[in-house]
Amino acid sequence: TFDTNPDDCNFKCTMCEQHSEYSPHQRARKAGGVRRRRMDFELIAEVVEQMAPLGLREIIPSTMGEPLMYKEFPRIVALCAQHNIKLNLTTNGSFWGRGVDAWARLIVPVCSDVKFSWNGATEQTQQRIMKGAAFAAQLAHLK
Repeated sequence: TFDTNPDDCNFKCTMCEQHSEYSPHQRARKAGGVRRRRMDFELIAEVVEQMAPLGLREIIPSTMGEPLMYKEFPRIVALCAQHNIKLNLTTNGSFWGRGVDAWARLIVPVCSDVKFSWNGATEQTQQRIMKGAAFAAQLAHLK
């Protein structure tokens, strides 16, 4: 697991220890003038280059924050393709920045699986828990 971008998320899910309105982490980071944590892509590349010959089979990008917001995410996909390593992705389903079709074309060829964070069976529940979510758009992305 590479903690690529734990401080980047476009939702504020109530249960999230990083981004919830109840969490002190982001407020403290901002108040302290601390920059967002983003893993240097060169470190990821170095680890993959070293571990691929030893049997690395799968990469899991950020489990806190939205991994598709990591600006170097397409380069992670390219590393996976280059080394025949699978990508195990958990996303909030917003498909930030590119839209679902463009992201699907990029990630599907290298993914072992894609998991969607989904926290409500109704629009009201989903939006109360996943603040910032667009229920109809997320639902359309799943189809």
